[in-house]
Amino acid sequence: MDGNLLFYSNLNRAGVSTRLDDTGDLVTLREFAPESFGAWTDVASDGRRLLFYSSGNRAGVSAELDDSGDLVTLREFAPGSFGAWTHIASDGRRLLFYSNLSRAGVSTQLDDSGDLVTLREFAPGSFGAWSHIASAGGQLLFYSNLSRAGVSAVLDETGDLLTLREFPRESFGAWTHVASDTRRLLFYSNGNRAGVSAELGRNGDLVTLHEFAAESFGAWTHIASDGARLLFYSNGNRAGVSTLIDDSGDLVTLREFAPELFGAWTHIA
Repeated sequence: MDGNLLFYSNLNRAGVSTRLDDTGDLVTLREFAPESFGAWTDVASDGRRLLFYSSGNRAGVSAELDDSGDLVTLREFAPGSFGAWTHIASDGRRLLFYSNLSRAGVSTQLDDSGDLVTLREFAPGSFGAWSHIASAGGQLLFYSNLSRAGVSAVLDETGDLLTLREFPRESFGAWTHVASDTRRLLFYSNGNRAGVSAELGRNGDLVTLHEFAAESFGAWTHIASDGARLLFYSNGNRAGVSTLIDDSGDLVTLREFAPELFGAWTHIA
């Protein structure tokens, strides 16, 4: 799975598996016709496998992409198997399910068979009210684009969540996306097309690397990562650009994809 990207549409339930090559070009591996997938609201990755989840009927499927880009189903989870979650995040090994309605959660791990092992349950009210959860360097960052507050945390081996640093209201800008290349974070606004790259220190502090002024970016709806690079995509004009965050936090453009080169996708994982 690591290094591959899966594009999925929950409108026609089609998809395509791809890989970014060293030049940033996107290589198609396998196309999946309409109705190949279920109707999923979330697609998450633990770095090795994928989890498809529906917040409507609370069903799911675990799967993995093989070397040819084919999707191998591991385990199907019947309706009602899951709680009602608004977010699924990963620290690169485990999955954290979270609801910004009840502020409850559960930490889990996909085993080798694709079954989901519950590690720790967090009662309603255990979390703050967060709009985004992203991971970098094995840590998790919880962020609210309403209060512009945040918390950095880490999942321990038991699945418990340890708070590292709390960021009070107005600590952050007003961002619509928080993406990660697994080492660093990119905050982006599709309103003014500004951004900031940052990294989480060992103590959970956030170190700003580079600030990008308004209009520095295109108007993107999705930002995905293959574990090393970032892919910006718009499901409005179906254009994109592949990039790399360098050691200074600057963003290096690898390849630009003209409008209509992509399909109309709702999820990229």
